Amino acid sequence: MNNSNIIQSRIRKFMLTVVGISGLLTFNPAAGSAQTTVKGKPVEQVNFQQDKFGRIFFPVKISKDTATLLFSTFGEPVRLSSYFQKTEELFPGWEYMMQTDRNGKSHRRLIFNLPKMEIGKTKVRSLPVLVNYAFPDSLVTGSTGTKMLSRYNWSIDNDNKKLAFSKGAFLPSNEFTAIPFAKNTAPQVSVGIDGIIEDFKLDLGSGASFQVNTESPLGQALLKKYQPRPRVTLTSTVHARKLVDTIYKIQVPELQFNGLTLKNQQITLSTAFPHHLVGAAFLNQYNIVINHSGKRKTGNSFILEERKKS
Repeated sequence: MNNSNIIQSRIRKFMLTVVGISGLLTFNPAAGSAQTTVKGKPVEQVNFQQDKFGRIFFPVKISKDTATLLFSTFGEPVRLSSYFQKTEELFPGWEYMMQTDRNGKSHRRLIFNLPKMEIGKTKVRSLPVLVNYAFPDSLVTGSTGTKMLSRYNWSIDNDNKKLAFSKGAFLPSNEFTAIPFAKNTAPQVSVGIDGIIEDFKLDLGSGASFQVNTESPLGQALLKKYQPRPRVTLTSTVHARKLVDTIYKIQVPELQFNGLTLKNQQITLSTAFPHHLVGAAFLNQYNIVINHSGKRKTGNSFILEERKKS
């Protein structure tokens, strides 16, 4: 087993990923799309790049800076590096967000306000922002969240590396499965493994395929049945004085995903995240439509579409 302090290495890897992707992304306000939506609303489209885990990065403009955002469907506010505090683009708000670390300790975090962000030709105004202090303040980057994503409907074309968004709902062309979810929440799906059914968050900001919390009943059942050897043990001091996380990987013969049976899926077991996740490594095997109905609780859909055969 490999024991290491991963903080600096994760930062370096993230920086290399963002810097490399930033060099490939071009901010093109004129990039349009011939695609139409159900209600015929205008569609904005930008190019994106992916890292080796399949996570999506796309360009935005904040004042005079071009930033690279990770397309994340889990967190609530937009997350930005503290670089944007230095440039005085963020203004302290009146709200706080409570976060709980893995030791159960709560932390109160101030929510900032970003007056304007541009995606293509679209100006997205008054966004709640959480500053991510885990990365150097020279990094011009961040990630989306449900507060931002819920203002539009989104179409991810993984075949052509195009991200489109509109006020009108997108019409899927080759649906594999549709997953309903509530307004202003992270989408989630019912997953059954070895007779145990639990909810998994759909998180395009995670590079995992299927990730299970080791300490959950499902995680303990999988460890007992498959008895995997630890892949790696990581020591972290990000959210607490010292936390040790042992990661396991197994392959299950089949699992149930939103009522469908999927064969030979890889599962990562970890205590690093308190929720079960389905990440980009699995989700981006499909094209994706995320429609927000605007209704209070129902009508939102996370739709996976079959991709073109290569």
